[in-house]
Amino acid sequence: MGTVVVIVALALVAGALARFANWRPSLSNPFGTRSVDRSQPVLLQSVQDLSLYKAASGNFQLIIDLEKDASRDRGILDRIGAVFSDNPDSLRELYQLADKRIQDAAVSSGLVARAEQNTRAMLESMLHSLGYTKVTVTFTGPVPQR
Repeated sequence: MGTVVVIVALALVAGALARFANWRPSLSNPFGTRSVDRSQPVLLQSVQDLSLYKAASGNFQLIIDLEKDASRDRGILDRIGAVFSDNPDSLRELYQLADKRIQDAAVSSGLVARAEQNTRAMLESMLHSLGYTKVTVTFTGPVPQR
């Protein structure tokens, strides 16, 4: 009888700990899909300083290879239907991924820093030519994430 009480008490304690730790077994859905990003790194093709005032310009190339891993048991009609699907939302994830990767590449390539440097030089030169002797240029706003 004492052993049964100890086992029940341990079971209750384990159940309470599992509930408070928000623990539950993770079983993946065998019929679900997951995205696998097999893309190549972003390639910076060129950076140019421009005399027509643009702080800097970058040309980026990115090839996105996003594969939806789905159950291999899909029928042939489902697969053919997926090829001819005309759902504009199906490209949304692709565009979001490309946008984020190109923004990250622009920051890591030094394009933002170069744009700030060019803008600072242009403003200082222009304001000095107008007679100002002390010019301070400060950039504010969101800091790009690396």
